[in-house]
Amino acid sequence: MIKRKELTKMSDAVIHQARGVAMIEAYCDEVNEELNQQAYKNNEFLKPRFSPGYGDLALDHQKDFMRILQMDKIGISLLESLLMVPSKSVTAIIGITHHAQPRHTKDCANCPAQCEFRRVK
Repeated sequence: MIKRKELTKMSDAVIHQARGVAMIEAYCDEVNEELNQQAYKNNEFLKPRFSPGYGDLALDHQKDFMRILQMDKIGISLLESLLMVPSKSVTAIIGITHHAQPRHTKDCANCPAQCEFRRVK
């Protein structure tokens, strides 16, 4: 749908793109919370979700995800630019610890990564 709109009405494509991002992030948050509840039952705690291309985790790690998870078997491919197709696919790492972690907020000021794009209030 996004690709079709890019050819016919770019403003609609931007809206669909934003909607797709919001939907996949909400879904990832939902799955993350389910995993968090399962971990808590085992006296374990999750660290924040972290994806290649954010902070100091190089986008190049997408190649590792592709190889290890054999993502091509479920219809996900990787472009030369290291972006995935379908475009709203997500890979992420979630650490597990036996020590309680403060709740993560989606805010650069609270992120432990020291990336060049970090915004501090």
